[in-house]
Amino acid sequence: MGSLYFFLSLILSTLHHNDDSVMKNVFSFLFVVVSIDSCFSQVEVNRLTNLVQSVSSGSAAYGSGFKGIYNVRSSIKGDPYLDTAFRVSNFRFYKTTEQIKTPSRYDVLNNELEIKTTAGVMVLPTKLVADFAVYKNQRDSICFVNSAAYKFEEAPFEGFLQLVCDGEIQLLKLTRAEIVKPSYNPSLEVGDRDAYIVKKVTLYYSLTDKKISKIKGKSEMLSLFGERKELLKSFMTSNRLGFKNEDDLIKIFSLYNSLKI
Repeated sequence: MGSLYFFLSLILSTLHHNDDSVMKNVFSFLFVVVSIDSCFSQVEVNRLTNLVQSVSSGSAAYGSGFKGIYNVRSSIKGDPYLDTAFRVSNFRFYKTTEQIKTPSRYDVLNNELEIKTTAGVMVLPTKLVADFAVYKNQRDSICFVNSAAYKFEEAPFEGFLQLVCDGEIQLLKLTRAEIVKPSYNPSLEVGDRDAYIVKKVTLYYSLTDKKISKIKGKSEMLSLFGERKELLKSFMTSNRLGFKNEDDLIKIFSLYNSLKI
């Protein structure tokens, strides 16, 4: 219970802010702390205590930590997740070297990271996470990087980019979801009565300057390869590769990044 008293002292020290929203977050966060304290070992509680201190600051800390999630979904067909299964993930944060390893899944519709703890399923605020790796098995993992790490050619967006291919030129994949409204017309009795969650994938590339751009046409992409252009062009022709297919792009970028000029 030592960690609980520590959190209580932190909470009491913020009461002079006299902010209703802060107070609501305080009590929401306190509930989670109590749950965690009753389920986790003292070592785990101390790690979480230190982590929350490191990645949060000011009175908003108690609203930006772990919070309960209410998964009340409407009759919308489809799911908002990149992968519906909870998979072991390792999270790294902006303001600390501390890491958390726990089962998680990514809600791409709401840009939320749901994590499993012994206190239940919680939401980890995405703005605190620098990157995370999802383990498909003991050897293979998929890396996701916060979009805040990049400079945008177009309008910036929030969310995580999957690092498909790493190196001098990175291949990145963004999966976004949107709700398609019902098309049903009651007066004509035609159309679909259901709403759907639809996921869309956009592929990007990024050079060492961290500027992110959408994958373009053949001539524009080949111009990026500099002295390696002719070699890559020949490789693409021989293997019938193009810039519209993700698997093709992985082969092209992997070859480029393996070449030393």
